[in-house]
Amino acid sequence: PETTPTPREENVFLVRILDENKVTLDGKLNEYGGEVSSVPKLQDFSLWWTRAIADAMITVAVEFTFNITVPRGQENEDEILRVVQITAPENFNMGVRRPT
Repeated sequence: PETTPTPREENVFLVRILDENKVTLDGKLNEYGGEVSSVPKLQDFSLWWTRAIADAMITVAVEFTFNITVPRGQENEDEILRVVQITAPENFNMGVRRPT
């Protein structure tokens, strides 16, 4: 969305893990999203993953581009982009790799 959804209950992700028959194995139905920033803004967002099964490692890829490049000298001091944070549910182990 262009702005952060309000009330807070409108800014929530419903995450479910399904088996091959689309039966829910696990999930979190109240993962609240953060504040939406307008500059820079993410676009061309895509998400994909390998087959998910219980107690197994899977690969999840998050891909996006920015709508503009803001030179460091022009960034607002209170809004300098230092990190892209992806928050995962508790007990979710991650390994992060930058694209080559």
